[in-house]
Amino acid sequence: MKLSALSSVKLLIAVFVFLRMVLAQPLLYAQTENIQQETLFSSNTPIEIDLYFNIDEVLADRSKDASQHEALLKYFHPSGEVEEHEIQVKTRGNFRLDPANCDFPPLRINFKKKQVKGTFFAGEDKLKLVTQCQLERYVLMEYLIYRVYNAIEEKSFKVRLAKINYYNTSKNKKAFTHYGFFIESDDNLTERLEATEAKRFYSPNMLNQENLLKLSLFQYMIGNADWYVTSKHNTVLLINSADSIPFAVPYDFDFSEAIDGFYTKPKGVPSSQLKTRRIFKGNCLENDEYLRGFDFFIQQKDTIYQTLQNFELGKKSVIRQLEKYFDKFYQELQNPDKLIEELNRYCWKPAVFRQP
Repeated sequence: MKLSALSSVKLLIAVFVFLRMVLAQPLLYAQTENIQQETLFSSNTPIEIDLYFNIDEVLADRSKDASQHEALLKYFHPSGEVEEHEIQVKTRGNFRLDPANCDFPPLRINFKKKQVKGTFFAGEDKLKLVTQCQLERYVLMEYLIYRVYNAIEEKSFKVRLAKINYYNTSKNKKAFTHYGFFIESDDNLTERLEATEAKRFYSPNMLNQENLLKLSLFQYMIGNADWYVTSKHNTVLLINSADSIPFAVPYDFDFSEAIDGFYTKPKGVPSSQLKTRRIFKGNCLENDEYLRGFDFFIQQKDTIYQTLQNFELGKKSVIRQLEKYFDKFYQELQNPDKLIEELNRYCWKPAVFRQP
């Protein structure tokens, strides 16, 4: 049977539409894959999650060997899709673990790595979650300090801000909503930087000096003395595969004077009697080396302040508090001789061993 001209055209159109649909499938699949490629630390856009667990039970378990507790995490994609993960949570920390210091301690979120493959949390296993502790504004300022360091130093922990709806399963109801932030795991940091953790002891003069000067001046800028490289206190030491000289990556900035958390101050001591926490804990250097470090921060000033101004939540009071504290540092940079004198008061001097 012969087809009419009209029937032939209709057939050709049908074949064309069919082929177009078939050929488009890989593209649609690729687009879906691209959507799925967004992961926890691939962006700085705040996310929203629900956390379901027995809050009473977890908060009562604050020992150094705290147990894992069953929990459920829901992540809300911008598209409206909801991702659910059965996880475990436990309390963590040192100072913030103590109920006298923190009403709500930091948490560790434990994913099952195989189950998160191909999801928003792909590649994650054990994640630190910084919670509100006493006041939410302290969390937001610490988050911003991480972001500022990210902006001036690639060798830093990535962070992701999250609006967290907490549900207490023991009471079968929503408990509260607070902001917190996730910190990139040590394993993912070392993989991203193509490095390994330095296990042995290193004194400050054995580290990458450019990295250490940048880190030390940054800690001085934010008024944080709660760190040290020899004891690896609030720092991790890494060795890049292409270089045998270790470098330091800092974390935990909550004791910074820029944040000025009331739980970080000695009880009963008036603020007027407290010494500044703006102490330089880097190596003692020659003047020209200090000046190179000063030049770096002068060049990075716009980047630092713009990072604060671009804070996704706005929160002008939080931004302004950090800006005012950083302003003092930049005022000090205008008098380099006096600043060098101040840095030399506390800088690290190698021990000198004399012959008997």
